[in-house]
Amino acid sequence: MVNGLLSSAGQMPVDTRVWGEFVAKDLFGPSKLGKYHNPSTLHESDDGYEFICASVRNNGINHAMPKVDGENLSLTPPNIIAWGKQSPFFTYHENPCVTSQGMYFIEINDLTRNQIHFVITILNKLTRGYNYTNCLIGKKFDELSIPLPLKPGTDEVNYTEDDIDWAFMESYIHELEESYIHELEESYIHELDAYLKETGLDDYTLTDDEREVLEREPVFKEFKVTTLFDIVNTKSIRQSDVREQLQSNDGSIPYITASDKNNAIAAYIECPQEWIDKGNCIFIGGKTTTVTYQSQDFCSNDSHNLALYLKNEQARTEHVQLYLVSILKKAFANKYQWSNALSKTKIKAESIQLPVKQGTDDVDYTEADIDWVYMDAYVRVMEKLVIADVVDYKNEMIATTKGLIKN
Repeated sequence: MVNGLLSSAGQMPVDTRVWGEFVAKDLFGPSKLGKYHNPSTLHESDDGYEFICASVRNNGINHAMPKVDGENLSLTPPNIIAWGKQSPFFTYHENPCVTSQGMYFIEINDLTRNQIHFVITILNKLTRGYNYTNCLIGKKFDELSIPLPLKPGTDEVNYTEDDIDWAFMESYIHELEESYIHELEESYIHELDAYLKETGLDDYTLTDDEREVLEREPVFKEFKVTTLFDIVNTKSIRQSDVREQLQSNDGSIPYITASDKNNAIAAYIECPQEWIDKGNCIFIGGKTTTVTYQSQDFCSNDSHNLALYLKNEQARTEHVQLYLVSILKKAFANKYQWSNALSKTKIKAESIQLPVKQGTDDVDYTEADIDWVYMDAYVRVMEKLVIADVVDYKNEMIATTKGLIKN
């Protein structure tokens, strides 16, 4: 039974040493009831005290008022294990705290952080049967029988508190934390490396040419949408015709809607060839003006939706079209909405601003002057910058986790 208490806390099994039972009040002294502080009498303060409550989240710290101050506060001592009587979840607090209603605590000045977390794991497993109708008040806690590991060679019957193996608890939690950090690093590094290699972004250091792309201030000129794109209304495949497939989501053809979520993909389905629109295009949800790039052939839920195919096939790259997506969003987002939906007729009257090649005449210019190379390069640079931020965030998160564990 005791093995199960600890082994589910992590991946490392607890060894088969002898365990003993100890009364809580003999180990920690009598528990104490914290003073009830009504939240209405407190005010938030970054320099205040942690306001703890009966919550399993955020180490028991009140999410609405994490740190508080006020008059006539009755603070807990430092180094306590606290719990709420109605929903006991044990948490450790190194510094003095302000308590909400029904909060009890014990003082644990003689234990290390690792030993405390070992004990907390035992207590949280041991007290699962307590709730609103069976509260864990101080008197009940004081009489709890707590299983703890004993030193090797200890008699299974005749043992005392001096036989508790605190050194084992220390090393067990230390090894568990080291294992967790290793798994965390391996997981993030493996997943990130795999993604970078798959997308060709494993080298995210900017070259000199890419830095020049960032520094460049391009000139933009106006072009008619109809001179840039072939525009078609998509086919209309009603959701009622593919309802079961939408629920199973186990096909290979994207089913596209006018949603702004998941790149407008509602699900993946299988469908007849005559239902499918060609991909490698820009998709616009006619009623919502959602603009996305669709690399694959797809099915659409509404013939009000539009598919825009670049006439310049050499420029029809993913990166160029992602750039155009941002341009089209900026041009149409505030102009068209449900009550004034964008249509094939309306879009034919529209123009958009695009970057032109350096040295292009201000007045006498044509589609041949559009700088497709710059658009492609700009999006590639943005991808590298985003990946660099992700890598920095990943490293920062791992470092923060290490710091939290070792503090």
